[in-house]
Order: sequence, then C-alpha cells, then structure tokens
Amino acid sequence: MALRATRWRSAHVRVVALAASLAATSPGFAQTAPITPPAPAPVAPPDSAVSLEARARYARGVALYDAGSYAEALVELERANALAPSYKLLYSIGLVRVQLEDFVGASSAFTRYLAEGADGLSPARRSETTRRLEELRRKVATLEIHVSVDGAEVVLDDVVIGVSPLATGVAVNPGRHKIVARLSGYRADALSLGVSSLDRIPVTLEPARETPPAPAPELALGPVAMPPRDAPAPVDPSPRESRRPLGAPASASWIGAGTFTVGAVVTGVLALQASSDLDARKSGTPSPRSDLDDLGDRAHRFAVVSDICLVGAVLAAGSAVYFTFVAKRAPTPASKLEAVARGLRVAPGRVGFYAQF
Repeated sequence: MALRATRWRSAHVRVVALAASLAATSPGFAQTAPITPPAPAPVAPPDSAVSLEARARYARGVALYDAGSYAEALVELERANALAPSYKLLYSIGLVRVQLEDFVGASSAFTRYLAEGADGLSPARRSETTRRLEELRRKVATLEIHVSVDGAEVVLDDVVIGVSPLATGVAVNPGRHKIVARLSGYRADALSLGVSSLDRIPVTLEPARETPPAPAPELALGPVAMPPRDAPAPVDPSPRESRRPLGAPASASWIGAGTFTVGAVVTGVLALQASSDLDARKSGTPSPRSDLDDLGDRAHRFAVVSDICLVGAVLAAGSAVYFTFVAKRAPTPASKLEAVARGLRVAPGRVGFYAQF
C-alpha cells in the first residue's frame, strides 16, 4: 500500500517538471512563475483494477511527455481520466494540448479544471490557470456561423458541433477549416476558409431545398373498341402484283426451261465422252470399222439431242419471262387448266419433255 502511494506521488512530482518545461519553452507563458502541481489524487484501494490501470496510464503519459511524444501522451492521459475521472488530470491534459498547439482544446481543459476544482484549488493555482486562459484566448479565432434554415447540423472539420441556430461563436485554432450545414431534404452547403489568431469571421451557410422529381405521367386507359367477329378483314386497295402466285403457263415454262437446260448439259457431256472414245480408238489399237461407226453415230446423236435441248431451254426461258413479267397474270380457273404431270423422258437415241394438263 505504501509502495503504491509512493509511486503515485513520484508520478505527480514529474508533472512539476512537465509544467516547468512548458513554462520555459512556451512564448506565451515564459514569464509565468513556478507553480506547485496539484495534490496527488487519493490512493484507491489495492483491489481496484480500474484504478491501477488509470495510474499506469498516467505514468506512461508523463513518460511520453518527457520524451516529446505529445500526441501519445495525450491519449494516455485522457484514457486515465476516463477510467478514474479527476479534475486534477485536466490540468495535465491542458498542458499537453498547449504543446500540440491545440489552443481551443487547452482552453477547454483549463476551464473545466477551474470549474470542477472549485474550492479545492489554491489561490495561486487558480490565478496561474486564469492567466494561462487569457493567453490562450489571444491565440484562437472565432467563427460566427449563421445557417439560413433552423434545425440543420453544423459540422466543423468532420465533427458535429451543434444544430442551427448556434447560440454563440465557435472558437477555432489558426489554420484552415471546413464548415458544413446539412439537413434532410436540403442540399448541404459547405465552406472552407483559413483563419488567424484573434480573427472574428462571420460565416453564412444556405442549404438549398431539394426539388422532388416530377411524378411520372399517368396513362389514361379507356375502353378499346373491338371489331365484330363476323366483320371481314380490311382489304388493302393498293395492288400488290408481287404477292400473286405464278400462273400455270409461267410455272410450266420455268420448269421446262430448267428441264431442257439439264438435258442439254447431260447430253452434251455424253456427246463429248463418245467423241473422246472415238478419238482414242482411232489413235490406238486398230478397231473394226463397225465399232468406229457406232461410236461416231452415238456421239452425233448426243450432240444433236444436246442442241435440241439447248434450243428448247432458250424457248422455254423466253416463254417463262413473258408469262411472268409481261402477260397479265389473271387467275386461271382450275377447271380450264390444271397441270397434273410434267417431266423429262430420256430414251436411247432421244430425249423428250412432256406435260399433262
């Protein structure tokens, strides 16, 4: 118990060095007389784990301050104060914030120290702390923030500081700051500006009301008139000759042209083959005269048939073109003309086209 109390007092003795070094290095407080540190906090019972952790964090905070690690020291001191709140820790927190040039935060810590310490502070300590506050007020700027609509959140450097209208000005450290006013149903208004010590700058933010999207037009659905079931389908009066089917003469002509063309090709090939065989017999081994005559007659017959088929193909093609594009294709009654069979007949020595109607 005595050992723990001794360690706690030794940590507070180090605060004296912390305050003295601050007085020596800070221009604003260079003429401040040496001060007596706050009395050590009452020693908690040894079984209080929270109190032990708070003491350990306080000791680490003092060590970090001595090493010049002010940001880490501030974290440890604030955690110690959160675990075991004491107005005496606020004084140390204020000193660290001064070293971090967070003059607004230091002012807040010293103000709370004076308010929460009340009668527990000596006159000398109260006077010294009050002088520090006066020095800090000459290092900060003030923003007088006005918002055009009430109830808007006011955000300073990503931290919500209140809801419009704000009752008082907002103290800020020198440097650049971003102020935003936002409210549901309005477009947020933002402003970024730089300030110096003792500036007092009016700031006006005007969030604009968002225009709701126009509603989609309603479709007026009326009764749909349906034609009677027995009504004939409308007839397109414009003539469309291309949609009429080919008549029987045109169809027969096109088929005949195709058939004659095929016959001309087939018999022409046969004629060439027979002629080739005849030439081979004549130039090769001598053959009987009768064989040569048969091959010659055969080649001649196929050549004649091929010519006839070629002429027939030309005539049939001309007839097909006439019946398809020239003659009026009036519908022919099926009783007058109806093709029932058509085709090509090939027999030894002859080729013929036939059609029955």
